[in-house]
Amino acid sequence: MPQHITVQKFNTAWERQFVEEKEFIKSILKDNLVEIYHIGSTAVKGLSAKPIIDMMPAVFDLSKVDLIANKFEQAGYEYMGEFGIKGRRYLRKGGDERTHQIHIFQKDDASNIKRHLAVRDYLREHFDEAQRYGKLKESLALQFQYNIEGYCDGKEEFMQSLEQSAIEWYDNSIRLGNICEIDEIMQIWKSENIRAHNFISADYWESNYCAVKTALPQSEIYVYACKGEIMGFIGLNGNYIEGIFVKADCQRKGIGKALLNRVKETRSNLTLSVYKKNLNAVSFYLKNAFAVVSEDIDNNTNEIEYTLRWMK
Repeated sequence: MPQHITVQKFNTAWERQFVEEKEFIKSILKDNLVEIYHIGSTAVKGLSAKPIIDMMPAVFDLSKVDLIANKFEQAGYEYMGEFGIKGRRYLRKGGDERTHQIHIFQKDDASNIKRHLAVRDYLREHFDEAQRYGKLKESLALQFQYNIEGYCDGKEEFMQSLEQSAIEWYDNSIRLGNICEIDEIMQIWKSENIRAHNFISADYWESNYCAVKTALPQSEIYVYACKGEIMGFIGLNGNYIEGIFVKADCQRKGIGKALLNRVKETRSNLTLSVYKKNLNAVSFYLKNAFAVVSEDIDNNTNEIEYTLRWMK
């Protein structure tokens, strides 16, 4: 029987279903897993979608995934190989009433990972565009209830335009960073820490590099991208700012302030620590409505640190 095409209004249960399946995927991929992203229309709040949870794991070694294909199959997934996209491993579950799809890429496959995340994040940030897309899908689902080819052909032109706009936006905006950008982000982290903290040995930052790189994917990272290049980023852990870092040749152009304002939009308060001797950073935060609330000695460097707080 052909696949039944249904498009439903956004359902808050989709995020929970993703989280549940994410844990299952983690149990199979184990140490080969870098990150799992919720992608597709069910990942966009307010967007009508086919009730199919699309997931994109990034792995260290794609060839190792083929060796454990049977574990996915035992859980009801069809293991389809590349299925038309080079460098992908595509899996689906649910038969004609499909419920889940997995798109696995190697972590250095920047083009494919970026493409999926760009469309998702663009729709999250552009409500009107998401609504137009949702209405198109609802119309096509009524017209092609059991014709997946007709459904896909009907939205192909829209999707091509959407992807082009999304990638252009992704390359020139403040948006969430992704796993393919970790090396670029960490290079900024290291070089700017060394430059800004001439009162601390460069060896300190070198020795902490690997630990920070490992922990970074667990943080909320917003990057400032221009023409596809990352000019700076801000790292957050809840309401705590881990730091704002801007490339030396991009400073005094409003990038740090723009990153800070972006996260202020979604929070009622923010806290951070900054070394007292980092005069430029202290001045920057004070000018942006932060206040010093305490000071203490950082035991790792024996330097005085200020704790600063912003309240909306």
